[in-house]
Amino acid sequence: MERIKKQVEALRKSIEKTDFNGIHVTASIGLTRIDRVKLKEIKHSFIIADKALYHSKQNGRNCITIQ
Repeated sequence: MERIKKQVEALRKSIEKTDFNGIHVTASIGLTRIDRVKLKEIKHSFIIADKALYHSKQNGRNCITIQ
């Protein structure tokens, strides 16, 4: 998960540094793991990732939260 966090952080920084025709854009990202054995519970994983996203937004935005 640490490797993925580093890759997503690089993506977030790239978005932040990119000039979108004069518009400053940032990204808040929520991540979670999906257990291959428990793919039936994928809906639950999306709920957890969504909560992580909102946690990022509530903590100043432009960050990553992993749950």
